[in-house]
Amino acid sequence: RVSVEEGVTPVPLTPVPLTDDLVRGAIELERTERGVVPHRLPARARAQCGDPQLAMAEAQPSGVRLALRTAATALELDVLVTRREYVGAPLRPDGRFDLVVDDRPAGSVTAPGGDTWLIDMATGSFDLRSGPVGTIRFDGLPAGEKDVEVWLPHDEGVELVVLRADATVAPLPDRGRRTWLHHGSSISHGSAA
Repeated sequence: RVSVEEGVTPVPLTPVPLTDDLVRGAIELERTERGVVPHRLPARARAQCGDPQLAMAEAQPSGVRLALRTAATALELDVLVTRREYVGAPLRPDGRFDLVVDDRPAGSVTAPGGDTWLIDMATGSFDLRSGPVGTIRFDGLPAGEKDVEVWLPHDEGVELVVLRADATVAPLPDRGRRTWLHHGSSISHGSAA
């Protein structure tokens, strides 16, 4: 059984570089001052359209995950999530980071902190409220080498800041699966699923 804790660090963990081969499902990673932002559109496509809604949607990492092989029993990930809040509407649920170990669901957690876009649909205004980086932790993973995936929230922006583990981490080998590339609407994206 995997326990999930937020913001707790009982065992020292070693930072793991966030390389392109550890992040699957993104067309490219944008390097930032803090870490990396997974994108579902390449920079050349993003530069062709200045629409803020397109920018928000393409930066929501639907289908993006960290994919690694490791003997780690604990993983931590510092992230800066970007949520949306709509004036006059109920709060949306926080996005979930889902852990899969050897192709089986093993835990799920939301990240504390983060930025929030306050959106007023009546006026079309967008106001960004900055928040802190949050830490998620997956503890009690099974001993021995295993395949681990951390699926990012499908419906909020995520900047990956630091990955830490208590054992070495390698990219998950390519399993030869087909890639499904889909362009569509908010329904196919999974918005508010």
